[in-house]
Amino acid sequence: MRRGLCPHLFRRQPDRARGISVIEGVMGLFDGEDGSAAHLARLLGLPVLLVVDVRSAAQSVAAVVHGFATLDSGVHLAGVVLNRVGSARHRQLIEEALARYCDLPIIGFLPRNQELTIPSRHLGLHMGSEHELALEQLARFMEEHLDLDLLLELACRLTPGREVSRPQAPSGTSVPTGETVRIGVARDEAFCFYYQDNLDMLRSGGGQLVEFSPIHDATLPEELHGLYLGGGYPELFARQLSANKTMRTAIKVFARSGRPVYAECGGFMYLTRSIVCLQHTTDQEGGEYPMVGVFPVTARMQPRLRRLGYRQVVQERPGFFGPAGQKLFGHEFHYSAIDPMPEDVERVYRLEDGRYEGYRIHNTLAGYLHLHWGRTPEAARSFIQACRDLAR
Repeated sequence: MRRGLCPHLFRRQPDRARGISVIEGVMGLFDGEDGSAAHLARLLGLPVLLVVDVRSAAQSVAAVVHGFATLDSGVHLAGVVLNRVGSARHRQLIEEALARYCDLPIIGFLPRNQELTIPSRHLGLHMGSEHELALEQLARFMEEHLDLDLLLELACRLTPGREVSRPQAPSGTSVPTGETVRIGVARDEAFCFYYQDNLDMLRSGGGQLVEFSPIHDATLPEELHGLYLGGGYPELFARQLSANKTMRTAIKVFARSGRPVYAECGGFMYLTRSIVCLQHTTDQEGGEYPMVGVFPVTARMQPRLRRLGYRQVVQERPGFFGPAGQKLFGHEFHYSAIDPMPEDVERVYRLEDGRYEGYRIHNTLAGYLHLHWGRTPEAARSFIQACRDLAR
């Protein structure tokens, strides 16, 4: 997204006046370039709460904390949490070393507790609703072992250092003239990953978003002008998605009608001929499951990560996100791979690494890329206008 958009999105959140906002880092504090947690802390003028895994270390923890605190003068560490402390003696050694070498508040020590360990699984991701009991236990655990009053006090202090960039709203997202456009948005256990910014831009551009479930609903909502099938976990619910034949048929008929359909990652997999799930895993039922069949390929789950990272693409052909030459930005993260796509299927995008993606049949555009329209709000307007024009 544009540099000025990030502060705008952060500061517009309605809950900021009632509590604290948490920006979760990815990997380590300084890992990555413009997307690192340290970069965001500098950009937004926010303090950092450092969480250190202290298992199998004692006095060396002070060296780690000291390094994080001094590596970048533009990043302000507000405090530290020590995780997986093994014993009272272990805690004492760490506490004494930090007091000697580091001038940083200790928010708390979290003892090892296997009962609160959430095991890793497919993609390493869990939805909060899946672990309501564990979340309650975690809350009690944190209340017992963290100084939450100190944490709140530190979070409310102004961060010293550089001035925060002035917020800038996305330009050109006002509602155009014309009839309201009804866009069906797949939303259930299998399809749960969307950039909220994209949905907001569609609404502000004149889109009425109508949610439906490819798992539970028998067919599509009525009078839709377009479809948006986001990311998620179709491989975890492949049997249920495949069993809902009436929905699969309705989506295929909709795609063949020529009305716009946009699908990304999990949504793309759902539009293939079938999904092949891994055998002998705790979260996938092995086997092959028929899907919608818009694209004549099979999506096959792989044991290892296939692609990960920020992406920039150029539209080689005009489409419902804009003219040829339009740049688009997004993120790619998937474990599946598709069979070779037939050459007669259009490729709309060209990625920076030379790959071609953004497959198009009829007016159905799909691929692995999760697009974010923060730098290109005109793409949201263009999609809405395409829905309006092609539904006539």
